[in-house]
Amino acid sequence: MHYYVAMEDKKPLVSAESTLTDRYQTTIPEVVRKALGLGKRDKLEFLLDETGAVRIKKASEPEEHLDPTLMAFLDLLAKDIEQNPHNLREVDDSFWLAIDKLTEGVEVDMDEKVDFEPGENDDWLYPDIKP
Repeated sequence: MHYYVAMEDKKPLVSAESTLTDRYQTTIPEVVRKALGLGKRDKLEFLLDETGAVRIKKASEPEEHLDPTLMAFLDLLAKDIEQNPHNLREVDDSFWLAIDKLTEGVEVDMDEKVDFEPGENDDWLYPDIKP
């Protein structure tokens, strides 16, 4: 349960004004961006109470998507390894050499955001992504 103090009861920590454009867009004033720790591409959450007052806060990061099929496969794999450890074999050096050759000259930035647009027939693959 959340308890909110009405803004009329307390002086706000930060006050700023912004104009709504013809397309219903606005700029978050710098003082508010700094107070909320906002950066480019951050998501905002708007909370409207019964008095018509609106609170804006930085939206929390969505929980990481866990693929139930992948989790079931990994559970199956873990059980199989536990029950049949004799089936485990070391991957030989030729495999790693082949991987090195395939990826030679490929640069990867692990922090770079990958833009993804599912195709028209991919909705069954990605049910939580709406095109």
